[in-house]
Amino acid sequence: MGDFNFDSEIGYFGAEPENWILAKYAPDFIDCWEALHYIEGKPDPKNDGKTFDTRTNPNLSNHVEEVMRYDRVMLKSKTWQVTHCKIVGNRPTNGVCISDHYGLYTELTWRSS
Repeated sequence: MGDFNFDSEIGYFGAEPENWILAKYAPDFIDCWEALHYIEGKPDPKNDGKTFDTRTNPNLSNHVEEVMRYDRVMLKSKTWQVTHCKIVGNRPTNGVCISDHYGLYTELTWRSS
């Protein structure tokens, strides 16, 4: 899991999205957010998983507008399945967010045979 620093939809400087890296180097892993929140291969527009948002995060108020899904929780397991994944840390406390990126809270459930 972590800050992959590439977006799910656009690449830097007009390049293709870097998601191909996951398919090439981690083909047996699933993206937990994508597994629960994508509809027919596209992000749910009401719940798109953007973890970096200069419009809503006061820590990024001096940055050029950028809204990206940089952070992922990846899972490779035959015994666990992702059942819940939500963005956390996206509500400022006293005008400050905990980080420049929002976090992902993910729940896994044991698959019974």
